[in-house]
Amino acid sequence: MEIFHWTADLATGNGMIDQDHRHLIALVNKLNDAMTGGKGNAVLGQVLDELIAEVQELRGKFAAGALTLSSKVYLFLSDRLNKRIKSADVRLAKAAVSA
Repeated sequence: MEIFHWTADLATGNGMIDQDHRHLIALVNKLNDAMTGGKGNAVLGQVLDELIAEVQELRGKFAAGALTLSSKVYLFLSDRLNKRIKSADVRLAKAAVSA
């Protein structure tokens, strides 16, 4: 069951950023489904690995001298603070307590 849905108001107009956001929403929903089924730890490693891969990609671009990277990192971090922590993570925590 999806607890976090992609909606038009989340679209930035930048295809790459919107794709990243859709992927993060899918990860949140995947973890929620696993937690609801009592199998959160079985999926958590996969979810963390995907997040680590994303951060490592950003690190590689930084090391290569990408000039626009700081804005991408800013969007990456601010998205988590504004959307995941305030909404999805609160719901995940409630689901974990009730599971």
